[in-house]
Amino acid sequence: MVAPKHPWNPKVQRGLVGIVRAWVALPLCILWCFLWLIPMTLVSFIPPLWRKWMGWMARAWGQVPLLLCGVKIITIGKEHRNIKGAKILLPNHVNLFDLFVLSSVWQIDTSVVFKKEFLKIPLMGKVMVSLGMLPIDRSDRKAAIQSLRSLSQQVRDEERAVLMFPEGTRSKNGNVQTFKKGAFHIALQTKAPLLPILTQGMHQIMPEGSFVAYSGTIRMVYLPLIPTDSWAPSNMDENIKEVRRQFLDWLPGAPNETGH
Repeated sequence: MVAPKHPWNPKVQRGLVGIVRAWVALPLCILWCFLWLIPMTLVSFIPPLWRKWMGWMARAWGQVPLLLCGVKIITIGKEHRNIKGAKILLPNHVNLFDLFVLSSVWQIDTSVVFKKEFLKIPLMGKVMVSLGMLPIDRSDRKAAIQSLRSLSQQVRDEERAVLMFPEGTRSKNGNVQTFKKGAFHIALQTKAPLLPILTQGMHQIMPEGSFVAYSGTIRMVYLPLIPTDSWAPSNMDENIKEVRRQFLDWLPGAPNETGH
């Protein structure tokens, strides 16, 4: 296994107090997630208010569960995220709690590709689309390709920051999985730089198979932007490996990996 050069100890509270807090927070978080969607949905029908409030409303959706669970975030390199212009955000994906963490730092220039199945959740689909997110049907390859083309056009024309999980799905155990090519195809089409966003400690906060999140401190690291101007189809595989190597400086690799 690749050992990260910059390990992180989240100091998770798993004693009796921590266990009780985690289970008390669980129903409160679920209740908040759905109740807060009601005002968000209502405001989304009033464009002037939505443009003004969408940022803080999206952040509140994620910040309240963090507060309830006692999860704090230490941030490194936020100045890289604040650089203006189109970019592709590449966060690692460990568990469902990632959604709260990423929502808590939401910026209004962000677009996200999400699974079409989320549209079936009452209110959530409406809010996600209103936030500039793009549903994608993974079961229909032709439709998925067209969605990615639309997203690429949006990135270029509106200088959006599009968020895509390079691993494609949750790693569950905190290890960096093999990267899928979707985000990198968009980089190839738009020439927008890549911004790795690494969250350390997520697996300890919510272990594999757990329904609750324990109190602790996670670290969110924004790495410097990675230019893609010189990328071409012929060197894409090597470029993807290089991006993943940067992830492995901060996060553990798969069990069968022995080096970069």
